[in-house]
Amino acid sequence: MSKENLRALELTEQKEIGKAVLLLINQYPKLGSFIGTDTASFNFLDKEKGISVFTSTGAVYLKENIWGEYEAQFPFEIAVKKPTNSDKERLALSDFLEALTVYVTSNKDAIRLDDGRTVESLEQTGVVSFVGRDAMSDIYRVGLRLIYKKE
Repeated sequence: MSKENLRALELTEQKEIGKAVLLLINQYPKLGSFIGTDTASFNFLDKEKGISVFTSTGAVYLKENIWGEYEAQFPFEIAVKKPTNSDKERLALSDFLEALTVYVTSNKDAIRLDDGRTVESLEQTGVVSFVGRDAMSDIYRVGLRLIYKKE
């Protein structure tokens, strides 16, 4: 299948995979102590602080067959937001996101997918980057890509 002919991943499928990734992020031991919230959210960042998984464009079925088996990719971003007052605090926020990303990519086997789906790979696709400032809070993000199969 050429890249132009790839079928978009069903929206319900994207939500299910996003929830599975979110569950892993919520298991990160340092989640609440640094940001000040114990739970990451899905496609939402609080007004002042938080962690969220955002779906990205490019969620597609990479391979499909007539028996219903497929390989798919789910690109997503993790974003963090926290009030900062100095370069030291901004660097700490960036370092936190980098450590969280290492945790997520190192624990891909802990992502629980159902219905015969298994994680093949999970990789960081870009560097941690500054998104912007909202009032007193800075926002950083990083891109990742999950490849999984259903057999």
